[in-house]
Amino acid sequence: MLSAENRAQTSPHIGLPNGALWSLGQESRSFSDVAGVPAVGAASPLTVRDGERSISMAVTFASGNLFKTLGVRPLLGRTLEPDDDRSGTALALVLSYRAWRRDFGAQPDVVGRTVRLPMGGFTVVGVAPEGLDFPRGTDVWLATAQLLRHLGFEPGQEGGYWDLVGRLKPGVTLGQAAAEFSAFLHNYQSPRFGAPASRVAVVRRFTDVIVGDLRTGLLIVFAAVILLLLIACTNIAGLLLTRGLTRMSELAIRSALGADHKRLATQLLTENLVLGVAGGMLGLVVAAVALRACVTLAPPGLPRFDEIRFDLAALGFALALTCGSMLLFGVAPAFRTVRSAIGVLLRGSAYGAIDLLTGRIRQLLVVVQVALAVMELSSAGILVRSLAHLQHSDLGFKADHLLFVVVQALESGGSDMEAATTRHLAVLETLQERLPRTPGIVSATASYLLPFSVVGGTTGLDQQYRLEGQSTGDALKNPIVSVDVASESYFRTLGIPLLRGRVFTTADIAGAPDVAVVNETMARGAWPDQDPLGKRLQVLSFGTPGRTRSVVGVVRDTRYRDVRAVLPTVYVPLHQTSALPAVVAVRTVGDPQRTLPTVKSVLTSFDGGYTIGKAFSIEDLRSLALVRPRFLAAVLAVLACAAAVLAGVGLFSVLSFHVRHRSRELGVRMSLGASPSELRNFVLRRALRIGATGGVVGLLAALASTRVLRAFLFDISPTDPLTLAGVVVFLLALSGLAAYVPAMRASRLDPAAVLRAE
Repeated sequence: MLSAENRAQTSPHIGLPNGALWSLGQESRSFSDVAGVPAVGAASPLTVRDGERSISMAVTFASGNLFKTLGVRPLLGRTLEPDDDRSGTALALVLSYRAWRRDFGAQPDVVGRTVRLPMGGFTVVGVAPEGLDFPRGTDVWLATAQLLRHLGFEPGQEGGYWDLVGRLKPGVTLGQAAAEFSAFLHNYQSPRFGAPASRVAVVRRFTDVIVGDLRTGLLIVFAAVILLLLIACTNIAGLLLTRGLTRMSELAIRSALGADHKRLATQLLTENLVLGVAGGMLGLVVAAVALRACVTLAPPGLPRFDEIRFDLAALGFALALTCGSMLLFGVAPAFRTVRSAIGVLLRGSAYGAIDLLTGRIRQLLVVVQVALAVMELSSAGILVRSLAHLQHSDLGFKADHLLFVVVQALESGGSDMEAATTRHLAVLETLQERLPRTPGIVSATASYLLPFSVVGGTTGLDQQYRLEGQSTGDALKNPIVSVDVASESYFRTLGIPLLRGRVFTTADIAGAPDVAVVNETMARGAWPDQDPLGKRLQVLSFGTPGRTRSVVGVVRDTRYRDVRAVLPTVYVPLHQTSALPAVVAVRTVGDPQRTLPTVKSVLTSFDGGYTIGKAFSIEDLRSLALVRPRFLAAVLAVLACAAAVLAGVGLFSVLSFHVRHRSRELGVRMSLGASPSELRNFVLRRALRIGATGGVVGLLAALASTRVLRAFLFDISPTDPLTLAGVVVFLLALSGLAAYVPAMRASRLDPAAVLRAE
């Protein structure tokens, strides 16, 4: 994957123009094929008409050689081909396997069928194979150049906004390809790139792009699983030591009858291995059931999650890990038991072995378990607290009772783009006027963006700006700002407070003075310690200045674009920009989803050529934006709870063993006047000492390990003292709970019976 960045910008990613795509494909010595995919706006929702049916599908416009470059063979028919960028034949369309099954019932005769998009009629030429999901979420692939020529436009050198997919020639390394692309990017002339010194070539393996930002989360989950395995293994090691104690006499007799160290150790290791394999097989059964449930219940929005399977590689890994763990953690207990058994034979007493087995080794194992549990609980606790902050954070606008609908045309206006634009604006204005007159709806407004930019095709306008008096070169160093298109009812409908000046009015139309409204962050960054009202700026389009606008108002910061952060934002009037909004925000009285039929009815009542593509409440959109952190927090929380339970079980077994094999000492103490409460406290102090030691060690480790979570956190430090303190307190309470039964058993000992038994 090849992309370009301009490091002089705060949002550096820039799309490559058609000329760069064509030139690199023809001149490259490193790549056999180079294809283009959208740098922004991939998998955009469009309405597809199949006969009388209207289907909302995610459409990606790509270069015709994309499938050839990826090496993809069709399941049915053919894929897009390089000739589709040049030919004047019927418009070609390729369905994804998912869309073919979901929307067309896996009908084999779908190839050759004509469906209609807003741009015209398309012939389904093929179905992609199962598993192809690039760009992510795509239902339909179209050839961009073919479509443009159909609409009467010839693709130009500066047209297009691409990231590139390149297939390396045999023998070419990634480093060689990166060096060539970097030199190409440095020398290529394009107004959108900025100064050559600030251009950076980004070359990534395709698999890294597919996995995306899930890699870090998956590695964190994997690390948590390994920690849980270590806790389980240390627990097993301690239990095997105890189990070996009960077999001292048996092993001593075997040794006396001629069994050597090696044979005794081999016997114990074999028994441990059988035990481990039996537990591992049971674990695999549970894992298979749990995985199926996890995939079924997983929230939408996790990429390729429905493709997770329990395959032979996972089976082999689990079995190898099970056997390896049992051998590794069973060796020490086995040899320790054998040596102790020989001591029993020589001394005729088990006390030396008992003292050894009840000493530092088992306590050390439990300390390790508690420390690992603290690490897991700390990570899970910090993620859960961060997620709670995100879910209840102030977005800067009134988020309740809002419905967002995507308005789509069923048919294209053909090559008469001016007429299509006029009609689209008329539809938006009529909706804004009529919806507030219907029961249950307070107000409505057009917007270019859906909140949080989580739905394909609504990623917004990211542009730079030029202040009055700045040169274009200096302007290219300005940060990227989010540009949103707003009507006069926008700020009222969303409930965004006006801080200074005014918002848009019905007078801000084409031909009137061009104006803009900015948010607080934009005002502070562009005009520090100055009054922004009356200041003038231009929004740049690929380095080219646009209209000069006067700032007429400042509004409150919102997290409308990004649920995690406030972005500098410029709002421009609906009638003073060429960007066409496709979103209408509706403020309702009651449940927003219940007003959706009303919105559809109002729309079709005055223009049957339009429909509602998708509809979302603010809760839907926030859930989509938080699906990954929520899922990561849930998985870590489950693993952390399991770690805490295992640590508690380990501590309980140690204390039970301690009471059982020191019963004579406890009986003597009671005979000498110790009360039951003193014996209980004796056991509890031991438990708290072990728990506190493990807690301190785990806390120190957590302070270092939780820093890797920084990218997933919101409004909370990875070393949040409240969370870490809560985890330590919880583990101490767990230690007390684990000690309760052994402590009560110690307090109820009959000293006479204990001393007679000894």
